Amino acid sequence: MEFQSVSFTTDIRSHLREALEQLSFSSLAVLCDSNTYAACYPLLADALPPHTVYAFPAGEQQKHLQTCMEIWTWMTEQQLDRQSLLLNIGGGVTGDMGGFCAATYKRGIRFLNVPTSLLRKWMPAWGVSWAWTSWDLKITWACLPTRSAS
Repeated sequence: MEFQSVSFTTDIRSHLREALEQLSFSSLAVLCDSNTYAACYPLLADALPPHTVYAFPAGEQQKHLQTCMEIWTWMTEQQLDRQSLLLNIGGGVTGDMGGFCAATYKRGIRFLNVPTSLLRKWMPAWGVSWAWTSWDLKITWACLPTRSAS
């Protein structure tokens, strides 16, 4: 099942539970930064099926390949497979890195973004890619959504 939609709701717990029930996955992993882990994750935790959580330090300065290496290591330690689902709870940094790590882990696993900022809610609706500039070389790393011809 291809699940690509943007939803707005005032009842995130019920909506998230329903969305996850529509998906088939072998395991659920939750990614967030330290701020959303403290402020948002507790509001959603009991609405989620059994899962594991990784929280990285908050801040734009965390958006680099070393943090991705830490996320990939955690994903490997949790034995995520190609049928696993990564749930990204947070703003731009979490959505960017979670999308990138999911797209590149084991040739790509599915992920679901739960944005916590208005800008992060808008970006995927317009097809904005997950990308960032790394090092002093100004190399842009990106994972662009694929479109199917119809």
